[in-house]
Amino acid sequence: MATSRIPGNPMAGVLRDLTRSARTMRRRPRPTPTEDAPPPRTEARRAAALWSGPAATVAETDANGMASWRFSLPFELPPVIGALPVTRGVLGRGEALTVSVEDVSPEAVIVRVWRVTSDSVLVAPAGVQVHLTAVRGPALPLG
Repeated sequence: MATSRIPGNPMAGVLRDLTRSARTMRRRPRPTPTEDAPPPRTEARRAAALWSGPAATVAETDANGMASWRFSLPFELPPVIGALPVTRGVLGRGEALTVSVEDVSPEAVIVRVWRVTSDSVLVAPAGVQVHLTAVRGPALPLG
């Protein structure tokens, strides 16, 4: 290579090493598969009938800012709830919507939507949509 013969050229050494490593990689023999190798591991999965969830719905708030959802199939334990308020209107400057979970059981969940401004926290008006998800949570430790 012409660059490797120029004294004081810092790239010459880099290019030389790059060429060597490329040649070395090409010459490595590939391992041949042996028939004595163990079969690949597969994960054991639980049957779908033992697992309830995930579930999702869109609920609307009432005049008190509350929304409820009764699950079509009950969970074994109270599920993990995700709640996201959605508004079609434009919020004022410095306003935001937030959701608090008021009650959760294996059969249903009740949430309340709040409108937060820079100087107050108010109950959201009726008709605010809340996107709700419910997923089976981890088993509680005994003891």
